[in-house]
Amino acid sequence: MGVENVVTGLTKTFGSQTIWRDVTLTLPAGEISVMLGPSGTGKSVFLKTLVGLLKPDAGSIVIDGRDLTRMREADLYEVRQLFGVLFQDGALFGSMTLYDNVAFPLREHTRKPEAQIRRIVTEKMELVGLSGAEGKLPGEISGGMRKRAGLARALVLDPEILLIDEPDSGLDPVRTSYITQLFIDLNAQIDATFLIVTHDINAARTVPDNIGDDHRPARAGHRPEPRHRHDAQGRAAAARQRPDGILTLAGPPRKVAPVGAYCTL
Repeated sequence: MGVENVVTGLTKTFGSQTIWRDVTLTLPAGEISVMLGPSGTGKSVFLKTLVGLLKPDAGSIVIDGRDLTRMREADLYEVRQLFGVLFQDGALFGSMTLYDNVAFPLREHTRKPEAQIRRIVTEKMELVGLSGAEGKLPGEISGGMRKRAGLARALVLDPEILLIDEPDSGLDPVRTSYITQLFIDLNAQIDATFLIVTHDINAARTVPDNIGDDHRPARAGHRPEPRHRHDAQGRAAAARQRPDGILTLAGPPRKVAPVGAYCTL
């Protein structure tokens, strides 16, 4: 089960440039949230701040009851293990096979025996539709396959929070559709908290339970009624608008497809 992330009054500047000010939002546990906005609005900076790689100038980030902005580095390292991150380009090691790329976090952060690592890596690669591609190098596969290999690596430590940065970057519309459906299906299976940042309006309309609009100025007066989620728990995502351009609201019902549908990505 994912954990709830509560961001309150978050402000970040670089010198005299304000990236965003007084951002307040909640990422509900176990749901998919999307932050939608054009390039240059600070979406990737927000992700880096959310995992403690960047320090905000003001505000709090409360995850699992702990405020990341007030933590010592040793404690922050422990909390970061709750996160899995899928980078824009997959961020794979070019000289390693896909298997070794996915196994890397297990070898780096755990003391698991190699037999157990093999079982976990095989399971995660099968989960994203990459069975049989373990021995390939990143340069030998398509952009969509590299994204899915990066996703398998993000999942390998069983994170409770998945941060996904521009998953459609470099992909054609068909492959974008496949990978966004994969996020929906994975969320249904592992029930982690997802945050996807994107500029793709179509993905933002079809994927999330909640959506945040990182585009200024705010759309004053727009406050849609929350709608119930389609899953068995019937959770409702609360709609909330902030004056600085962040809006969260309930997303549309979604369909779940078998993961095997992604083998051609």
